[in-house]
Amino acid sequence: MTKSKIDLNKIICNIISKIEKNENDKIKLSAKFISESHFKGGKLFIFGTGHNHCLAEEALHRAGGYANACPILDDNINFAKGIKKASKAERTAGISKSLLKKYKIQENDTLIIFTNSGVNKAPVEAATLAKKNWCKSYSNFIVIILQINKG
Repeated sequence: MTKSKIDLNKIICNIISKIEKNENDKIKLSAKFISESHFKGGKLFIFGTGHNHCLAEEALHRAGGYANACPILDDNINFAKGIKKASKAERTAGISKSLLKKYKIQENDTLIIFTNSGVNKAPVEAATLAKKNWCKSYSNFIVIILQINKG
């Protein structure tokens, strides 16, 4: 293995170790929420805009995966109609309301929202709507902020 591959491997292993150390309790709690939802007959809805829609799509129909996963997909926010249109759409108020309404999320369902920044309108609005309408406790919805830009 070349030195650059070894260095990259070390970097990746360090990141994974930090995630295990710093986020393990949250990951276990999220798994508990999803499990409890499943045993109550709930579905697992997954929402993300832009590149994060790939995380939602990844859960769909995977061999050995969670059969009750339901990605929330829309061509307006997933680059199917172009990057500029998707970027504009995810920053537009009201985009999540019509989209989530289409998926008929119920009280026993769990909603995972992926966002890079936690500031774009679509994921923030999705979290607000979920808390107000379907997810009566934090055990029903999980927000994952992948990166916080500092500066």
